[in-house]
Amino acid sequence: MFDRTRSLWAAGNPSVEAAESRQLVQLIETLSSGPVESLGSDFQSFVRRGYLNNGIVYGCITSRLVLFAQGVFKLENRRDKTVRDLPPRLQILNEPWPGGSTAEMLARIEQDTSLAGNWYLYQAEPDQWQRLRPDWVDIVLDPGGRERVGYLYHRGGRSQDIAGLPLTVDEVIHGSPYPDPMAAFRGTSWIMSVTGEVESDTAMTRHKGQFFNNAATPNMLVTLQRTLDKPQRKVWRDKLEAAFGGTGNAWKTMILEEGADAKIIGQAVDLGFTATQAGGENRIAVAAGVPSVVLGIKEGAEQATYNNYQSALSHMANFTTQHMWNDTVNVLTNGAPVPAGQKLIIDTTDIPALQQDGQDAATITETQARTIRDLTDGGYTPESVIDAVTSNDLTLLDHVAEEADPTSNGEVGDPEVLAFLSE
Repeated sequence: MFDRTRSLWAAGNPSVEAAESRQLVQLIETLSSGPVESLGSDFQSFVRRGYLNNGIVYGCITSRLVLFAQGVFKLENRRDKTVRDLPPRLQILNEPWPGGSTAEMLARIEQDTSLAGNWYLYQAEPDQWQRLRPDWVDIVLDPGGRERVGYLYHRGGRSQDIAGLPLTVDEVIHGSPYPDPMAAFRGTSWIMSVTGEVESDTAMTRHKGQFFNNAATPNMLVTLQRTLDKPQRKVWRDKLEAAFGGTGNAWKTMILEEGADAKIIGQAVDLGFTATQAGGENRIAVAAGVPSVVLGIKEGAEQATYNNYQSALSHMANFTTQHMWNDTVNVLTNGAPVPAGQKLIIDTTDIPALQQDGQDAATITETQARTIRDLTDGGYTPESVIDAVTSNDLTLLDHVAEEADPTSNGEVGDPEVLAFLSE
């Protein structure tokens, strides 16, 4: 499809006998003239300076990715809630591209979401998807900016493919879990809100690293034995800054001439360095939706216990990862042939990190069942008991005035109660 569309785009005047060609040219003319929402250069910057050059950003994305990619696609019957494996017609979700897997696809979705705020899959073949690099994709809108009419894919980047390859809305699956309030359809990266912290953390890490390459104290007061006029003072200061200023020269031994004397006016690593960096790391983790305990950074390590870690992991799964699962399923449902009466879901049953959540849910269900039994035996109507227990509101209880049947031996026989207990 890429090559076929590109040839028509380059020709500009395909054969009038080919109806499909005419439709493609009309599409190209429409897409090339409409307003677009583009990502800009933030993606490359976030990848190079954040993901590949900052341990905290890399740790946050990896923590999100590892949990998110463990989800398994299943089908749930909308009527009886039974769950089953995917049929053959949906195997594209298990192998989205040759040699690919569900875990790899979900990992790519998480990376593109964190670094670009958007992820794209192109329907390359009826049973095959292709990931589109998000910063090479423009979202094309109608003249009023209210609807998506297609996409332009600049394969190799805008410098190599200025015009872009036109793709229809039906050919592209587009997810934007965190919408950009300044755009109609484009998403935004969580890194955008903490770029200052990321740059500061990288600078402080680099600054500390200079200690092992050089050996000196940066906070100095330099005095001379003679008086300098303003121009001379500026020249002397500029030379000193060029030779010893900046993080690249931190901890370098200072050699002075002309009777200059340097005095320490602060500790070698001052400014509450450790606390300052720890605070920045924590803000990055908060923006990523990854608890500091899970990430293992200083702010979380001080409170690290098994219970705290498990609670933090559950919070991350229920808050950050569940949102990503829900959004991904909703988007993929529009691009995959889900059978009528079925619902595409993410099955988390076999994820080891969430086993404790399953045990907690079972305990809650058991407690609710005992409470329903006791309240029903106490003479309350089954309907009011179920409403009161499920809503945690005892004011909904409605007492039965008549005496209980002495032959019932206290057994609960109401169909609604039995149905609830069997769930």
